[in-house]
Amino acid sequence: MMPDDWESAYRKTGNYPNSTINSGKWLIFVNKTKIEQLWKKIKEATETGKLGAESKVFTFNHKEWIICVYTYDGTDHTDKNHIREELRDMGIINEIRYKTDRETRTRTKTRKIRKLSEFGGKT
Repeated sequence: MMPDDWESAYRKTGNYPNSTINSGKWLIFVNKTKIEQLWKKIKEATETGKLGAESKVFTFNHKEWIICVYTYDGTDHTDKNHIREELRDMGIINEIRYKTDRETRTRTKTRKIRKLSEFGGKT
């Protein structure tokens, strides 16, 4: 069964640190033919404590999906690299991007400001 437009998985076993201001996520772009199998693996690994505290999957167009695997602190390179290695063990051997939540928030604000400017709104 394909994931819905948006679905989350949460750690059910083991402890994991709370997110810090340096939290972030690994971004995995997946096409429609591979999403079901890969999301099942990541969801299970998250719930059993092999990854961070949370993972999400979502789509914009039902052709390409994005899976986010969250880390509590991007400056904890041991944890960040451990999660990346777990993803490699699941078959994600291609290059993937790590993005901090701060980058996500900043980019979102920038887009909103740009859209307001383009449509005559106040910036």
